[in-house]
Amino acid sequence: MTSTTPSSGRLGAALADAQVALREVVEACGWVGALSPADRSGALQEAVVLGRMVDAAVLQLMATFSRSDLDEVGAANPVGLLTGSAGYGPAAAKRLELVSRATGAGDPQQPPMPEVAALHAAGRISTDVFDLAARLLRSLPRAVRRECGDELDRALAQDLPGRTYAEAVQLCRELRDLLDPKRADGSFDPDALEKRGLDYTVHDDGWVSVRGNLDPLNGAQFIAATDHFSRPAPTVEAEVVDDDDTGSGPWGAEPQVATTVRDERTASQRRADALGLIALAASDPASTRGGEPPRIIVTATPEQIRELEGAGRAECEQTGPLPIAVLRTVVARGVLQAVVLSAEGAGATVLALGRSVRCFTPPQRRALYARDGGCVVPGCDAKLAWLEAHHVVEWQAGGPTDVDNGVLLCPRHHLQVGMGVWEVRVVDGVSQVRPPATVDALRRWLVNPRRAVRETARERAQQLRLDDPPGPSAWSPPRPAASVVPSEAPC
Repeated sequence: MTSTTPSSGRLGAALADAQVALREVVEACGWVGALSPADRSGALQEAVVLGRMVDAAVLQLMATFSRSDLDEVGAANPVGLLTGSAGYGPAAAKRLELVSRATGAGDPQQPPMPEVAALHAAGRISTDVFDLAARLLRSLPRAVRRECGDELDRALAQDLPGRTYAEAVQLCRELRDLLDPKRADGSFDPDALEKRGLDYTVHDDGWVSVRGNLDPLNGAQFIAATDHFSRPAPTVEAEVVDDDDTGSGPWGAEPQVATTVRDERTASQRRADALGLIALAASDPASTRGGEPPRIIVTATPEQIRELEGAGRAECEQTGPLPIAVLRTVVARGVLQAVVLSAEGAGATVLALGRSVRCFTPPQRRALYARDGGCVVPGCDAKLAWLEAHHVVEWQAGGPTDVDNGVLLCPRHHLQVGMGVWEVRVVDGVSQVRPPATVDALRRWLVNPRRAVRETARERAQQLRLDDPPGPSAWSPPRPAASVVPSEAPC
């Protein structure tokens, strides 16, 4: 496609005016030295909104091209409209072409989503989030789309604005599994096991290249073991040895200057070293690190274990949602730890185990993970292997080592809590955090939205099944919830 004829009429005039205005924005961005970081952050968000609106215009224009229109401009397909002089890569162009159908193109495989499309056109959600919503509707069976497609569009228009991309992914994934229960095991194809394989190449210099493709269960075990052995070594203060040739050094004199020794390996290097440790440990299956062997952790409700329709999928910490067939294997050969939650969502509380010891025990950490789902600081996505159990009321001050006095924190936020940058508390069994003024000028207590997203998805799915009009989310009544298969981090 080579046509570059300028557009005319009202659209052409509007595009010309927009280009002039955007050039002024670009030029002004080069003179922001006098603006405070907060002002620049606000300007960045406004620029992001402009980008979303431009994307919306591109999507709407793509949706208007018929087969004859494409022939007239010399494009083989809608993707060709962007891969030509527009300079898009094939993958990005294909993604935009699929999203454009949700703006009202009438494709039976991608019904329009007018409410979500209007949000995107107004710049309130990103193109990536719009893509998630479109793919969610496209992935549902035709009967489900016919029955609740319009209601789903309206519900997503209420629930998506203001969410992070990760939260939007979780919301759409939960809705897909809940609205299409049979899909919970549909992603597991027994024939896919033929794709598994592991290859290595020994190079002339002795280095070994490893590449492979693992099934979900073995992949989860591999990730669990690698995470377990690839934790960074602790930072220590090492005393500098005296250069005196007498050999007396620090042992025969006053303490010398100390230097800080940190683990400077990259994450990739630590994983490579961990693989060597795993191979070495294979000769001694009883070997552990930190008192516990590496384990897969799976959080599942009793309904999911019993494979009841509509229960959704169990969550594997290493690999994400598990197909039912894989969960069966985990249940058959794993160790189950029952954890009873009072409710789903951010208001979930867990029964205290009442252990009065210095370190949180492995069962207590499993209970904390079932309740908190990770580091309690909102936005933190630290993996389970990195998390540490923290006493809300310090142990030195008489605080008990009980679940109701503990929260999970990543090492960075654990240090910041110790320094008073962040504050934590547990109220009625619910973990809460108080951010620094740089995050919230009023320093209000916050609850991590991680479980609130899952609860919102469950409520929306129930509303759509019952044909209830979407409305503000409300917490469900308390109910027993989860059982888990363990894996641990240090105190």
